[in-house]
Amino acid sequence: MDLQFRLPDAADDSELGQFHDWLLRERSLRTGAEISTIPAPPTADGMGLSMDAVELILNSGLQLASLAVAIVSYRKATEPRSGMTISRGDVEVRLSRGELEDVAAVLGALEHLRQAGDDESTHDDEDGEPGEGPGRQDRDEDREP
Repeated sequence: MDLQFRLPDAADDSELGQFHDWLLRERSLRTGAEISTIPAPPTADGMGLSMDAVELILNSGLQLASLAVAIVSYRKATEPRSGMTISRGDVEVRLSRGELEDVAAVLGALEHLRQAGDDESTHDDEDGEPGEGPGRQDRDEDREP
């Protein structure tokens, strides 16, 4: 499962770098996940490299609980604390500062992304229409304003 994490409220990418480093040190993720950064598109001034997102590729959906605990632990241990956007493919979930300190809220968002990605990968039905996956829930975070 390929997830991307962005911190749209952060003043610079140092908080994203701290989050990346935190995930790399997380023992439960180190052995079963690939953790990398996604560079931001070049700016007009072309000064320096910056990060756009942290990408995490999980080998197993069973690691979602460990990831949720790692995110909440990071949030409680570091400052500043901005909101976070987590995306999988075209589905995006925005978590507020408060939600990021609640393991159940973070795990719920990750499960929603897992389910949405699984629904997108269902095969077309016999009429050639995309399949409707079971349990798909529309969330306000999925809709664009």
